Parts: sequence; structure tokens; C-alpha cells
Amino acid sequence: MKMYGVFIGIDNYRDPAISGLNYAKADAISFYELFEKKVNPQDRSLWIMTDENATKKKIMMTIGESVAKIAKEEDIVIIHYSGHGSPEVSVEVNSVSKYLVAHDTEYDSVFATGIDMERDVTAMFHRIRSKLVIFFLDSCFSGRAGGRTFEGPFMRRVHGYRGIISLKEMSLGEGRLIMAACDDDQVAGEDPDLGHGIFTHYLLDVITTTNFSGGTLTIGNVYDLVYEKVFTHTCGGQTPILNGRQKLVRIPRLY
Repeated sequence: MKMYGVFIGIDNYRDPAISGLNYAKADAISFYELFEKKVNPQDRSLWIMTDENATKKKIMMTIGESVAKIAKEEDIVIIHYSGHGSPEVSVEVNSVSKYLVAHDTEYDSVFATGIDMERDVTAMFHRIRSKLVIFFLDSCFSGRAGGRTFEGPFMRRVHGYRGIISLKEMSLGEGRLIMAACDDDQVAGEDPDLGHGIFTHYLLDVITTTNFSGGTLTIGNVYDLVYEKVFTHTCGGQTPILNGRQKLVRIPRLY
């Protein structure tokens, strides 16, 4: 079994109409460095894309082509995205799509230049043969100000060191899962005191410091702990969501 990790963090956007973020790049770097240090090099392949390197084409090629071509059925694929999300109204006023905002996404053309969560992310997932794909999403789609989202023009109109771990002999289950920073009507916040997105900070905290027996954590344990920490930190203003199907999904504890 091998782990493939794709870590995306975008603070700066080409279109000046899209405001910048402060800690999305730091989120991606921290995740990348954690897996680079803690997982045996023979057991993993990692990609990191930040700012101008995180274009729509490069993100989709990396996940939908590079990873999809080499990841085998028994492998695990972990994707972490930190950056803006955007809701957008399609032809029907009541139909709202959700987009990840790449570095080169255009404010006035989110449909054509953003990464559609239903159309594009689903298609990339289908191209990956691995039984276990986990997508950590530190973004939001509420369109409200003050977090990792923006309202597009159409929407506006309407702890201890244990060394390097090996993935061999680990049973990590099966599933296609998305763990998101917050619910649809909430804002995914950043915190300068943490130097990260709030969700990513506590996700990193849980998978590196939680005192569990054995070498893996169930995804349910991870979610429950992250939820509690984020809920407490934001006084209930941000509540992470776990969606998808799973069968005994576990992730390595990286401590």
C-alpha cells in the first residue's frame, strides 16, 4: 500500500477582484511537511501546489491524471485544499453550485474558471482507482464576508516523536469521504493566533497529538475531535461536516 498526498493552499489570486487570504499556503505547507517527515519515503508520493502554481489546470491534472494513473486499488489518496470557495447561481436561480477557487479563477467567470465541486471533483474521484480517497476541505461556500469564501457577481444579484511510520500491514478501510471545515451557511475562518485556518489547525492537532492506542485513528474519531475543538474555538460559529461513504476507514496517526 502507498499513500498519495496532494496539498493545495492559495493565499494570492490573479484576479484583483478576489481578495487574498493569510494562512491557506501555510496550511498546505504544514500538511506536506508532516507527511514528508512522518511517512516512509518508499510508502508515499506527495505534491504541493501554492499560489501561482495552484491553477485550475494544474490542480485537475495532478489529481485527475497524475494520481489517477498511478494510484492502485489498495492505495490511499489524501487531498487537502485550503483557499476560497464560491457559491454561484446557474441558469436556474434556485440552483446554486459550489466552486473551489484556483489561483487563476476569474471573479466574473467562476463557472468556467473555477473547480466545480459536483462536476469536477466528482469526476476526479471517479478516475482514481484507490478504494480510499479522503478530501479535507478548508474552505466554505456561504458567500458571506469574513472567511474563506466570496460572493460571486451572479450570487450577489440573487505531541511525542515516534519516527517515520510505514503503511505496510495497516488496514485503512475503504471509502470516498469529504471532511469540510463548516456547514454550507457558515464561514471557514482563519486565526492569526493559530497561523492557520481554524479547521486545519485542529485537524493537524488531532492527527499528531491525540493519545490513541495503535498506529491508526478511525475517521469517526478524527471527525468528532476536530468538530469539538473547532466548535469550541468558534463558539459554535463553525461546525465541520463529514460526508461520503466508508467502510472501517482509518488514517495513520502521524506523531
